[in-house]
Amino acid sequence: MFSLIGLGVVQYRFFILSLQLANARYSIQLNETLGLVGKYLYLETPLTTMVSSSFKGKIANDEPNKMYDNAAAIQLEQFLRKRFEKVGVKVDFAFALYNMQENVVLLKSSNYAKNSPPDFSEPLDGFLNYQCNCPISLYIQNKNLVQYFLAESKNIYLPALILIFLLLVGGIGAFVVYEKVQFQAKSKQDFFNFLTHELKTPVFTMSIASKMLENYNLNEKALEAVHIIKTENNKLKIQIERILEMVVADKSMPQLEKVNIDLYPFFLSLANDFSTQISQDPSIRFSQQIEKFSRSILADKHYLQNVFMNLLENAKKFKTGKVHIQLIVKRVNDEVFIDIIDDGWGIESKFQKLIFKPFFRIKQSANVQGYGLGLSYVKKMIKFHQGKLILHSTLGKGSKFTVILPLIKD
Repeated sequence: MFSLIGLGVVQYRFFILSLQLANARYSIQLNETLGLVGKYLYLETPLTTMVSSSFKGKIANDEPNKMYDNAAAIQLEQFLRKRFEKVGVKVDFAFALYNMQENVVLLKSSNYAKNSPPDFSEPLDGFLNYQCNCPISLYIQNKNLVQYFLAESKNIYLPALILIFLLLVGGIGAFVVYEKVQFQAKSKQDFFNFLTHELKTPVFTMSIASKMLENYNLNEKALEAVHIIKTENNKLKIQIERILEMVVADKSMPQLEKVNIDLYPFFLSLANDFSTQISQDPSIRFSQQIEKFSRSILADKHYLQNVFMNLLENAKKFKTGKVHIQLIVKRVNDEVFIDIIDDGWGIESKFQKLIFKPFFRIKQSANVQGYGLGLSYVKKMIKFHQGKLILHSTLGKGSKFTVILPLIKD
């Protein structure tokens, strides 16, 4: 905002300077033209003869008998206008011929203000002075000088004014957008805080209650029910933690506890956990190809598990009928490529960048549980691990998410 004000001040000073230059140019042009006019009026010509005859015998008169409508005044005004326009000065003006000895108006245009000082003057000599037998000066008053200067300087000040206007509109727009983004960010933060606080309390209570129930002599069916409660409660706890992690990742880089991770056992454990999770669902077929190699990566194990479990769970959710999910891990030079492939719905090309934005959900997935936060979280976490995320997808044929992470150098 301060830079906008500063630029506005600079543009204003530039505008004032352009007016001053136009005024200086105008003064030079008019003085030069009046000098030429004086030389022309020095001679005896039909115009000077008509002018001199209009004030003969009225030398001592303070009021020159309504000379504003005299033919001589009209002729002299036309003559002066042509002279001014010839040098490019197209400005409304008034004139008067003054007897400088008696301070009397000899001849004037109809719009000359007698009580106002002239803007320019040119002492005359020659035929008119001889006829008057007095010193005569030609006085010029400007009538629309501001409009003339603006017209002369329009090539300079118009771009400046347009730029100031655009900067002002842009600045206001940016401020409105900034305030809107800040409000949305605060609202989202408040929502997450409220959500996690309201969910953590009952989760903690259920966890304690389920542990207490295990201490009682329950039959097999009751123990199975308690086990289900504990399992689902743990799942809910994980989801709450993910939401908190997404909030932290959205604001700044979270505190990552990076350690050396041996990739083969890491992904083998991940694949086993996912296999157990889908074991009761006959519509899902899961296969894995995990290359065994010695080099490891530097990463936060907790966050990395969440990233790949999120991608696998997405492949499981977004399907119609049966789906085949593949986990492929392979080394390529100094990087590890992790492919998660499915033959589910697939994603239209126009949505393939949008799905990584928080809360964005494709209409097709409206009946699938979720908040549109998972892929946003995945992308941020991979970035925090100096990795890359690549998506290849075709609608109706499935998707392939490729995560590329740098290996620790030998």
